[in-house]
Amino acid sequence: LALRTDLSGAPSFAELVARTKATTLAAYAHQDLPFEKVVEALNLPRDLSRSPLFQAMFSLQNTDLPDFELAGLTAGLVPLEAAIAKFDLMLVLLPTAAGYRARWEFNTDLYDAATIVRMAGQFETLLAAACAAPATAADRLPLLDAAARREIVEHWNATAMPYRPLLAHELFGETVQRMPTALAALDGEAALSYAELDRRANQFAHYLRRFGVTPHSLVGLCLQRSLDVAVAVLGVLKAGAACVPMDPAYPAERLRFMARDARAPVIVTHRALRERVGDCDAHFICMDDCAEAWSESSEAPVLARPLGLEALCYVIYTSGSTGQPKGVALPHRMLSNLVQWQLTESALPLGARTLQFSPLSFDVSFDELFSTWAAGGTLVMVSEETRRDPVQLLDLVQRERVARLFIPFVALQGIADAAAELDALPSLREIVCGGEQLQITDEVVALYRKLPGALLHNQYGPTESHFVTGYRLDGEPGDWPRLPPIGKPMFNTRMYVLDRHFEPVPVGVRGDLYIAGDNLARVYWQRADLTADRFVPDPFCGNQTGCAPGSRMYKTGDVARYLPGGDIEFLGRADHQVKIRGFRIELAEVEQALVTVDAVAAASATVREDQRGLKKLFGYVVAKPGAALDPRAVRESLAQRLPDYMVPSAVVVLPTLPQTPSGKVDRKALPLLEEADLGIDYVAPTGATEAALARIWAEVLNLARVGIHDDFFELGGHSLLATQVVSRIRRELAVELPLRLLFEAPTIAQLAGRLGHAAADAAIPAGPAGPGRKAASFAQERLCFLDQLEPGSAAYNIPIALRLDGALHVEALA
Repeated sequence: LALRTDLSGAPSFAELVARTKATTLAAYAHQDLPFEKVVEALNLPRDLSRSPLFQAMFSLQNTDLPDFELAGLTAGLVPLEAAIAKFDLMLVLLPTAAGYRARWEFNTDLYDAATIVRMAGQFETLLAAACAAPATAADRLPLLDAAARREIVEHWNATAMPYRPLLAHELFGETVQRMPTALAALDGEAALSYAELDRRANQFAHYLRRFGVTPHSLVGLCLQRSLDVAVAVLGVLKAGAACVPMDPAYPAERLRFMARDARAPVIVTHRALRERVGDCDAHFICMDDCAEAWSESSEAPVLARPLGLEALCYVIYTSGSTGQPKGVALPHRMLSNLVQWQLTESALPLGARTLQFSPLSFDVSFDELFSTWAAGGTLVMVSEETRRDPVQLLDLVQRERVARLFIPFVALQGIADAAAELDALPSLREIVCGGEQLQITDEVVALYRKLPGALLHNQYGPTESHFVTGYRLDGEPGDWPRLPPIGKPMFNTRMYVLDRHFEPVPVGVRGDLYIAGDNLARVYWQRADLTADRFVPDPFCGNQTGCAPGSRMYKTGDVARYLPGGDIEFLGRADHQVKIRGFRIELAEVEQALVTVDAVAAASATVREDQRGLKKLFGYVVAKPGAALDPRAVRESLAQRLPDYMVPSAVVVLPTLPQTPSGKVDRKALPLLEEADLGIDYVAPTGATEAALARIWAEVLNLARVGIHDDFFELGGHSLLATQVVSRIRRELAVELPLRLLFEAPTIAQLAGRLGHAAADAAIPAGPAGPGRKAASFAQERLCFLDQLEPGSAAYNIPIALRLDGALHVEALA
């Protein structure tokens, strides 16, 4: 008999019992109606994996069985072990002289015995509390007894660890003293030793002081990738100021907002980027224009007395729900604690090399810089073009003997795809994945089987705290969980999984994730209201070692649960915030930008995840009455105001937005891309090359079909998906295709017409073949090139050069 329990209005336990009694008595009037008739009348979709209507059964055997007597026989009840679970979960209560005996049955595909044992104990705790205080609201009854609560709140958060009270640049200074001639940073042919970098940073700090930079000032940094980044960051910190990273890839409008909002007295940039920031009250220092001037400054340290750990280290701007980015202000205490914890997590030898992959506007960049320098390692700079191309990136990793990468999952997937052509990556020993959910795909497993003994770290933390947990994967990659947990809290950090009443939830139960401890941001810059709303008092501080009175905890907005043993499993977001390519995005900010576009009456945004676990952002718009909307023009308008990772991969024009019964936009009902009318006529591919490209695009974009005039980026592609296309073309068509070519020729018709030129250009060797790179098939190269030529044309007899196994071969295509 299926029952629906009414829990509305937060009833007390006694009231819930009364409601349940009324519901049950009313239901008994219909208990003779065949169950299948109910299912048929409701017209429920049938699913062989579960029972219709309900999956949990409660059976109370509250009628005594009479004695069973037969002449000459003794009869009694014999308990039977159920061989098959009829439902996902079933609890049977049997009366005995001493009380009720409980029997749990469960589907072993869903639960293990340890989970059911915990559940039984929690049920007993709940019943005891309900009987002791039946007037208590049902949703306030405890599930944890005192011992279980103490384990979750205190034992799993016993992370207090003394660390040296040194600022991050002081940890760098210790390495300068230990190994001054070691290589600190490398950018192509340019390099700086620790002593040279320290000297230049001191000089730049003095130069900053000339223009009003004082302790606790903010200094904007809008710089191209180069050794100047290392000098500028250290120089700002040595001057006692805090960094405000401003990504040059951001639209000019966003950069100008950040400059105004931060009120930084000085902005450090390069000559080519000066106009992007525009006019503001700050003084601009172009490092390439004044290199000679600041190199004549004093080489002595600027501050005789260093700042305390509570001084600001940086302010990083993230997406905001109000439509404007918000600045997150982190103190030196966070970075110092993180770096010293990171040293214990890493297994790299002294002096190992780390790639500077993350943009400075991404907080991971500070971890890359200072965890490398604190360990005496070398930071290897990478150009923006190389950073976006996994094949070029892997070549750089091998050429420069890079041992460690800090990358988001989507970049790891791209590298794993590109590494399919390699036999080995001997230098790579560690990859730290953060910023979004790590997934262990088949490609990642294959990559790590080429890296025997290498570690994969899954680290978690929002911008408001940087990394706060870690989980290490080692051993046989095929045994790794597909969705690894985010692990346990790092030094001096506490993690809580709480219900809506700020009570800890049991192991395995979903709850809201909170962070407390030394890694929290100080404030949202110039946003006291938002700071008070998201950083709330820590109610568990009284029993925690190292927890000072007045400590706060941060509500992440993430949903998680504890696993047995204390690891935390990330389950997603509780709100409309998402992460794409490691960057945090408030969908509200994207929607605000969409509705400011001319002719847009209403807008919504959502994220879809394809079969490979890669996320794509989509925008949906409704035109104003009588207006026409061009999706391409809408995207171009957004690109003027939003960073590229916040521009929807595709914009879909709808007559109306679907709504929930309450009148809100129903994001789940927004149509998938292939269901939407994009206004593009489908033209089928012709020829082998176009057909191969169409298949590759459809698989990467997770679409049913792709026409030869469809724009890759309008179909939902972005730069990281473009790297997968390039990798697939290189592997399946044996053509060395530069990533920029896909941006220049974003349709199949355009790209197919240029593949022949790419094959010919890429065949001329620029140097020795990379180690382990498999030779391309000459036959495939020839067929791919011939597919673009008409017999008898002048180009048909052009010689083509190919590098096979390191040797140069020239042969005519006639």
